[in-house]
Amino acid sequence: MQEITVKQRSSFKHYFTIDSPGKELCWDFFTRKKNISFGLFRKDDSNSRASISMMNELESIPNSPLVSSISTTSHLRNKSSVSVESLNETQTRTSISKSRATYPGLIPLLPIEHYASSKGNVTGSYVVVEPGTFVLVFDNTYSVKTPKKLFFNVHARDAQTHVVVLEKKEVEGWLLKKGNRTVQGYSRRWVVVNTSGVLTYSKTEGG
Repeated sequence: MQEITVKQRSSFKHYFTIDSPGKELCWDFFTRKKNISFGLFRKDDSNSRASISMMNELESIPNSPLVSSISTTSHLRNKSSVSVESLNETQTRTSISKSRATYPGLIPLLPIEHYASSKGNVTGSYVVVEPGTFVLVFDNTYSVKTPKKLFFNVHARDAQTHVVVLEKKEVEGWLLKKGNRTVQGYSRRWVVVNTSGVLTYSKTEGG
């Protein structure tokens, strides 16, 4: 866990470069006593191809407007990769526009939103389709007097893919099974042998 103090009316940017698609950018963070806003961006390299591996940057933004869309979610659920508490389309567009205006040169992937980071660990992830430099922004520009003590961790891993293998039936049919006791005769059982060589049986067909 890295620790940093984000001063009032300022933001903290953490840069993380991923060079290949199919990686999952993961993060988790929390703050002490007071909450903080968070957003995920990708550096716009259309005009500059400068390579940034990993760096941190503290940036003061005087007279920054207050964040109007507030979310108290303390956990980011990841779809392809990230989703937040339901925002309607208009709110989402507004958040993206404000994020673009506040952080020029950065493409918003997850617009700046407020999280209850002092009440629990905020976790999330983003599956990278297009490699580049990603910027995690911890925004405290709305706070006039209060600095925030931030603890965070960022890492990349191979994206988790879920493959479902359906077992095929190699052999199936009725079979006579001898009972365990000497006096017991034979009983009919429905037998299935799959492609892995595993035999299963039941009293009913397809059971």
